[in-house]
Parts: sequence; C-alpha cells; structure tokens
Amino acid sequence: MNAEIITIGADLLHGGAANAGGQFLSHELAAFGVEVTHLSTVGADEASLREALQLALNRSELIVAAGGSGDGGSALQVVAQALSLPLELHQESLERIQEYFVNTCRPMPPDAEKQARLPRGAVVFPNDHGTAPGCAVSRYGQRILLLPGSLRELMPMFSDYVAPYLSNCAGGTTVSRTVGVFGLSEAVLTERLADLMSEANPNVALYAKEGEAILRVTAHAAERADALALCAPAVEEICRRLGVNVYGVDVGSLQKAVVALLLDKGMKIATAESCTAGLLSGRLTEVAGASAVFECGIAAYSKEIKHNILGVPTETLEQYGAVSPETARAMAAGARRVGNAQLGVGITGVAGPDTSEGKPVGTVYIALADEKRVWVKKIDAVEGTADREYIRYLATSHALDLVRRYLEALPTVMAGGEALKPDSPPAPAEIPEAAVVQPRKKNLLRAVFPWKGDSRGEIVRKCAILGVFLLLIAVAASILYLYVLQPMDNQRLYNQLTLLYDVDNNSVMESDLEYAPEGMLSQFNALYARNSDVRGWLKIDGTNINYPVMSGANGDFYRTHNFDRQPTIYGVPYFDAKAALVSSESVNRSLVVYGSNVGSGQMFSDLTKYYNDLEFLREHPVIEMNTIYRNAKWKVFAVMVAASPEDGDFDYTRNAFADEMEFLSFAGAIRLRSLYVYPDGVVDIQEGDNLLLLSTPFSDVAGFDGAQLVVAARQVRSGESESVDLRGVTYNNDALMPNGWKGHSSAEAARSTTLPTGSPITRGTTTQEETASTTMQEETSTTPTEPGTEPSTAGPTGEPTATATTTTTTTKPEDTTSTGPSDGTTSAAGTTSATAGTEPTAPTETPPPPSEYEPPLNAGSQDETKYLTYCKVKESLSGDMTMTIQPQTREELQLLLARIVKTELGTASAFGTPGTPGYMAAQKAQAVAAYTYILYSNQVERSTPTLSLKSLDLSNTTDRQIYEAVGDVVGVKILSGGRPVFTPYFSSSPGVTADNQYIFGQQLPYGSVLSEYDDAEHVGDSNWESRAAFDRTALLQRVEAYLADDKTGYRPAVSIEGTLRVLSWDQYGKYPQTLSITYPDRNGKERYLTGKQLYDILGLRSPSFQVVSDDGEQVVLQTQGWGHCVGLSQWGAVGYACNENWDYKRILGHYYSITASSSQRLVAPVWS
Repeated sequence: MNAEIITIGADLLHGGAANAGGQFLSHELAAFGVEVTHLSTVGADEASLREALQLALNRSELIVAAGGSGDGGSALQVVAQALSLPLELHQESLERIQEYFVNTCRPMPPDAEKQARLPRGAVVFPNDHGTAPGCAVSRYGQRILLLPGSLRELMPMFSDYVAPYLSNCAGGTTVSRTVGVFGLSEAVLTERLADLMSEANPNVALYAKEGEAILRVTAHAAERADALALCAPAVEEICRRLGVNVYGVDVGSLQKAVVALLLDKGMKIATAESCTAGLLSGRLTEVAGASAVFECGIAAYSKEIKHNILGVPTETLEQYGAVSPETARAMAAGARRVGNAQLGVGITGVAGPDTSEGKPVGTVYIALADEKRVWVKKIDAVEGTADREYIRYLATSHALDLVRRYLEALPTVMAGGEALKPDSPPAPAEIPEAAVVQPRKKNLLRAVFPWKGDSRGEIVRKCAILGVFLLLIAVAASILYLYVLQPMDNQRLYNQLTLLYDVDNNSVMESDLEYAPEGMLSQFNALYARNSDVRGWLKIDGTNINYPVMSGANGDFYRTHNFDRQPTIYGVPYFDAKAALVSSESVNRSLVVYGSNVGSGQMFSDLTKYYNDLEFLREHPVIEMNTIYRNAKWKVFAVMVAASPEDGDFDYTRNAFADEMEFLSFAGAIRLRSLYVYPDGVVDIQEGDNLLLLSTPFSDVAGFDGAQLVVAARQVRSGESESVDLRGVTYNNDALMPNGWKGHSSAEAARSTTLPTGSPITRGTTTQEETASTTMQEETSTTPTEPGTEPSTAGPTGEPTATATTTTTTTKPEDTTSTGPSDGTTSAAGTTSATAGTEPTAPTETPPPPSEYEPPLNAGSQDETKYLTYCKVKESLSGDMTMTIQPQTREELQLLLARIVKTELGTASAFGTPGTPGYMAAQKAQAVAAYTYILYSNQVERSTPTLSLKSLDLSNTTDRQIYEAVGDVVGVKILSGGRPVFTPYFSSSPGVTADNQYIFGQQLPYGSVLSEYDDAEHVGDSNWESRAAFDRTALLQRVEAYLADDKTGYRPAVSIEGTLRVLSWDQYGKYPQTLSITYPDRNGKERYLTGKQLYDILGLRSPSFQVVSDDGEQVVLQTQGWGHCVGLSQWGAVGYACNENWDYKRILGHYYSITASSSQRLVAPVWS
C-alpha cells in the first residue's frame, strides 16, 4: 500500500512542527509496511487543501491528513465534499469536547461543535489529549485518515487508535504495541536496544521527543494471535532492560499513565506552579476522566501568592529565594493542603529568557508531597538550547514522572523522601490602607509651577514634574515625526521621482548629461541629471516597491541616505558594490540589490511578504528591474533566509563564476535554501541565464543578527513569455536554513532533506495481454563483455562494453503461471503477431536526421549528497565475489565514474581532437548516462547494479584525461519529475537504435533514432557484423523449451513454414518483428515467433539480424550491431563527437530525446 501525508495549517508551514509530524507519520506507517510516496504541507484554506487532496486521490491508496480539523474544520469540510459524504454530529466526540473545556476551566467556543461533525460512516479516533477527534473514511478502495496536527495529540492518538485500525486494515496480520519511556536519551535507548531494533519481525522503532520516547513493537504474522505472540517477548525484554524508566505499555502518554494510576489508587492530586504557569494542570486535565482525580491547580508566580495562598514562609522566600528546593517543598505541601488532596506537586524555576536570583535559565525544582513526606528533584533543562517552552514542558514531564514513580511504588514508600514539619496556618495577608490626603486649596498655577514660599523640596518636586511633562511632549513630537511626518516626506520624494522616471524623457538639457555613460536609456535622463549615482529602477506590481536603484560603489552609503543624499532611516535601494554597471557591455550574471524595511510600508517592507505567504508569491511572480542600459523582467524562482557571507555562511552576493557549471551550482544552492518548491520546468535556471537577488534585513524573524530575506529571480529570456503559473509551487519543509536560524542547525536541516518525489520515467510498463502480471526477468549471459577481435578502424580498442546494462540486455516476459510467453494477441514486444500467409513487410521509412537542438543544463534544487545515497554499485571481483562501492563525496563519485568510462570508452583514439567541442564528449556523455542509470537502478528499481570495472592510474596520461573529463560533468544527471530516468547504453546499433517498446516492452520518452556512425567502416567488420550457425532441429528444440510451461503441461509443437525467414520488419527495416517459426498458443491458435524472442532464445549479439541461409539442416543468421540497441550507442557517440564535434549535451539529447518540451532534462549538481 502506498500513502501520501499532507500536513495542514499555517502554523505547520515552517519550522520543526511540520517536519516532526511528517517524519513521525512516515516512521509509523513504514512499520505497517506502508510506503510513503509523497509528503506535502498546505495552508488551512479550503482551496489549497482541496487541490492537495484531489492530487492525492489521483495517486495514493492511503491519504493521511494531519491538522486542519480545529475550530474551522476545513479538512473535514473538504474531505466530505470530495467524497460526497454529509457531515453528521458524533455525540460521543461532542461530549468529550465539552468535558475537555470543563476540565480546563475554559469557555467552550461556539465553533468547537464543528469538530464533532464527521463524515458519515467514519471510524472515529477519540482525542484523549485535546478536542478535535480523528477519523478514517473509506471509499472506492481508498482510505483517508484525518488526524490532529499537534504532536502532543497526534502521537498518543496514533498509538492508541490508529495503529489498531491499520492492523485491521491489514487483515489482522500486523500488530503494534507501544512502550512509553521517560528519562533516557535517544542515544542511550539506541545503545541498550540495538539488538532488538535490528530485528525485522518483530520490528522495534524509536521515536523520541523532549525527554519522552515511544518504542513501537510491530509484528507481522498470518494470524493476529501469532503477531501478538511475537510482540510479547520483545515488550517484556524492553521493560526488563529499561526498568523504572518505562512508564507504561500501550498507555499513550505520560499524563494518561499518571491519571490511570491515580484512578487505580483512589487518590487525588493538586498542583502549584510557578515557572510552568499551569502547564502541568493542563496536561493532567486534558485526559478524559481527570476530573475524578484532579482537585485544583494554582499558578503562583508572585511571592505574595506563594505566601498568602500556599503558605510558603516569608523567611523561606527571603533566605532561599523563590527558586529553591525549600520553596518547592513548601509549595507542594501548600497545594496538597489547599486542594485537600492526597498528593501535592510544586514547581518553581527559571524558564527564561532571563536569569532569576542569580540562577541560570533552565534551573527547575520539583517537589511532591503526601501527608507525611516530601520529595524534591532538581533538573537542568538546558541542553544546548534556552527555549522557554521546551524548559516548561520538560519540567512538567519530570513532575509527572515523579508522581508516576511514587504511585507505582505504593504501598511501599518511594525512596528519597524527607519528613514534613507539622502544618502551621499561613500568616494572614496584611493589606495596607490608603492614607487620606487632604485637598490643598491652591490655584492651578501655584499647584503646578514653583511658587514663592515653596520649600526647597516642593520646588524640586514641581521642577521634576515639569521636566517629565516636557520630556513626554518631546517624545510625542519625535513619534509624530518618525512615524507620521518623516514617512510622508519620504513618500512624497519618491512620488516626485516616479514622475521623473519616464520611458520617453528627452527634455533634460544636454549639459546635465555631459558625463552620462554611453548607451544609457533616455528614461533615466531626468533621474541621472538629479543624481548621477542612479543605476536602475525597481518595480513589483501590486506592491509599494517602485523605486530607483543606486550605485553601490560607495559601499552602503544609500542604506542611510535618500536619493538626494540626505540622511534618513529609510535609505534607497542600491546595488551591491560588486555589480558592474559601467557600460552597456558590462556583464552581471547575478545582481544583488539591498533595501531597508523599517516600516510604514516603504522601501523593501513589502518584500518581506514573500516570506511564509504562498498566495503572495503566486500573485507577484514577476519583478521589473531595469538598469540604465537595458529593460528587463525577472521571474521569482526562490525565497530564502540568508546570513551575512562574512559570517562564513553561503555567499549569495557573488557575481563572478569560473564556468557555467559553477553558475548553475550557485543557482542550485539558492533553490536548495528556498522556502518554496517549484515544479520541474517552472522558472528553471539554465546556462546563460542572469539572476537578480533582492535582499532586506530579517533579523527580527530569523532570530539572529545579520539575517537577510532574499528574493531570487531569473531574467526573462528572449522570446519567453513574461507570464508564469505558480499554482504547482508548494512550501519547502526541508529548506536549508542558515546557522543560527531560530536555534536550528543548517546541517541538521540538510541531513533531513529527502529527494523530491514525482512520476519517474520507469521501466515497468508492460504490454497488453501478456502484461497483466508481467515482470522483467533479468539475465546476464547473452551480452559479451569483450569481443574476440579488435576493430579494424580507429576507435576504442576492443568492444566498448555496456557493462551497466548487460543485466537488462535480454528480458523475457513472464506471467504468474508460465515461464514462457502467455497466449495473447501480441508478441513479447507488444507487436501484433502476423497471420498465416503474411508476406515479408518492406521498410517504408527513413530515420529523420539528428536535430541541431542542444539541451541546456538546468540548475538543480537538491544537494548532491542526497542523490549519492542512491549511488551504489557492486564491483565484480574474482569468482563470485563482489565489493559494494558507494561514493560519499564529489571526488569519490568522480573516481567511480572515471573507472566506468575507462571500462566502456577508455581508448585514447575515441577521445577526439583537443580544443574542439567534441573532445572527450562521448566520455562525458557516458559518465552522465552511467550515473543516471545507477541512480535509477537504486532509487526506482531498488536494485544495485553489478559492474566489472577497470582500475585507474592517475599518473597515466590517458587515465588522467578520462578523470579530468569526468570531473567536468560529475554529478550531472538526467531527471524527469525530480527523479532519475532509465538510461541504458550499449556498444553499437545497425545504424538505427531500437524502439525500447520492442526490446524492453516499455513506454519510454525516447524511441528509435539515427546513429550514423554505427557501421562497419567506423566500428569495424568483426565488431559490427557477425554470423552464427545453428542446427535447425536444435534451434526448434530451444524455441520449444522457451515457450513451454511445465506447471500447466503446455509444450507447443514448434515448426518452420518452409524456410526460416523474416515476415515483417520494424519501420526502418533493421529489426525483424515476426519470423516464419510457428507454434499453437494455449487456445490452439497459430502464432508466429518474434525476432526479439529469437534474440533472447539464441543469445544473439544484437536484436538486428537477417536470415542468411536455411538448407533444412542448418540455419545461418547474421547480426549487425552489438548489445540491446536501446538508448545511447557508444560507437555512435564517439562518431558524432569525433567527426561532427558534438558536445556531450547534444549526444545525450539525441539518444534520449531531450527536447525543449520533454519532461526529461539535464540537471547540474549542487555541491555544498
């Protein structure tokens, strides 16, 4: 079963919450054998959710939506509408919601009832830790799960209700148990349970968060009872090893475990919280049934409440402070007494952000008191972070765990307690009475101003009051100027400048333009006459951004000065100092423009709206930025948060690049950091493009000094439409963020990134009747790896060996009941069988000449290290031994691909002429094809190819040339929909490559193409053409064995109509389609054998062959070409490179049909 996860809600679009929820669900679904193929995040609006749901329904069997079922209930509405199911009130859920608000002493919002309105027929998952229930809806074989978005609610709901539901969906064959753990780190758990976590059945998976951990034990068996029996020993062993740190089995959460124990012991609890502000009370009361055990909760921040209500002695507070074990003891005892409960809990500490009483942030004291004793625990909640919410949550978890351990120890007494002193009533609060002030009978002026007869103290008091009054007037005046008058003046200035910026302004006197640069557009004349530093104009329709752009030659002068060079907090947009704008011939591959966003909606204030607002991006996808030399439009392709390059972070300000590969890597690095994911082909970046980056301060949001929000755009190409459709753009939950971003490490973000999913060009398409249950069976015995003789003409020494594709050279269709082909109306290659009496079909078409189109190299959007996780091969050693190779770095990948290229095309005569475009082009094309093939095999087919590799000696000139050529393209690959394409390659063809539909039975986006240099002249007679003789009787026996099915007893009588001959050819007359060999199918209908089948049966060098003779005893066949003939011809590539100076991109474009409109594209690597 495949699944798609959709996380919903504006609060989930960025940060760790969305990632954590998606990762948790992916992790848990995998334990049930569910493959997650897509993971996306959308806003809570119905339009976005409807679009995401419709897409998911078209491609996934299971859809899991997390979030969106809150007060608005948009997810429920959209699912109900999509499935045409009415929403009905679920009474039990409504009662739970009402109980939740009663327990938490909060009024129930009017919209809360909507959460209990669920699609008709839904399976309901109760929410024991919140309000919105989950549910599952099944229709037309698909299942949709609607779950809460909060991890605090999601994790226990999944454990208690969703996991059993998924087990039932699997027919009761999958069972999952959970073990709750507290107080042990993820590393310790992994170490202690390493052997259990390595087992496949039962599988033990770990999910840790904020001190708590859930260990899920999942077992698969034929019967549910057997699966439970498999789980039991693993659960028992986990509990034995972890001991007291286990807070329960299948209990859902720590607070549920505590409430269940309190109910079991018949005890009640009361709480007093200082730094956690009622969070402990909230966690307890969110559990259904908590009202029977929870008496009261007191939030006691101030010392007065601690003393007056809880009875904490004043001397304790004065001597030890509010954050101390002594105060925690007194608070716990006071809570128990005030609440008239058996247990009291007191929490006091420093949650931050500032220290308190000299104690560091994260210092927390927790106390538990019963009638006779008190237990105190100190924790240091800071472990590399000072996040206030984390400290508060961890403190309440420790408090719950302390209560849990106390209850589990009963009726014995938990160790570590101290005897309580006898209770003494708290001292009554003293509330001072207000003094009665007699009215003064003075006039207004004498009361305000110093007056004769006033004492010195009275004069000082009046002067102070007057000073404060005057200060307030000054502050008010400043505010009026800063927030009203200055913005108005600044806006007035730029309104005037907008009138001066005219597309046809020739009214300026020539003397004012005496020193204007040659080639300056006339629309800048008036602006240049007013300030010669002007270098452009920037405008974004629908925003307030409509300003001149100044030269950055004077550094950041214009950051604090306006267009007229007057000081101002607003500044004016200006180019980076590295921008070259001295003449119309200046080249800038990347222009950076800086601007402030101090407020009032001016300068780059509107630029910040590109952050976290997909709708704003879709409504403003195009930027107009004209330099003084040329007008241009730019399409936004990325929005990122960046740190200052001086801090060692990614340098987005660079504008000089050694070559196009370096430029594309730079563009790819920007896309890697983008907050949005663009579909393939939407605002792509290619060789020769120019970029524009708008940068504005963003520290307030990013949480660190020097942060910048950068909007990156690509210049509209000549002849390209300015319109752009960004409906397919989504939020990027795995954007690579700079160091310091809200406390998260960019390295961790990079490691969590996954390769994009999509619709890959796969090899799995099969043909008509034979393909109902067909798989591609790989064989390795039919393609020679070394020819017996060398070619007679210049070229690679020996046969270029398509090692990576020898495993797919011969493929025989196979159904579930027969090892031979099934009886359908089509041949093994999907070609309609000829009928009796058919005459040989003459070829009617000539292959079209090669296109002159050279596909561009596109910038990638994923760090190449993510693709390297799918780059793995097995190297054949002596005997049956193999060695797995998986490169981890760019250098290791370069070495592997260079070894493959040497093995395939390692002869110097195939390199071409140095200094020409064709030099080493065939080798580069081979490297790209091999790398793509390896990625495809591992990622799509989930198999690791086995290769025979030659060693590489970098001191050898030839080997060094290969290594350096591969270095020019290392990491370049062919992708479609973000995933690798099937890129087979072979030695040579008969002059035209084969149709992959005929050879592999697949619908791939490339078919037969002309391969002009695949002939005897260029390849050599012995390497291109060969003859093979077969005994006629033995040949028929081999055909019969191939077609036979021992399981069903099917063994057809095979015969030849007259002499063996070709009855029909492909459209170019190169590949035989049907032969005069006949056999009856299972229904008794006469069938003809195909040329592809005979190629497989006899292990011929090529599927292109002719019948030379048939004398009744012996058959002689002549083949042309070597290999399966699908994809890249190695000899053809050498020919086009050496003779026509094709570079590697044109070679790959020709053989894999990469066009301007094709889905497959050449993608450059992003090396971080």
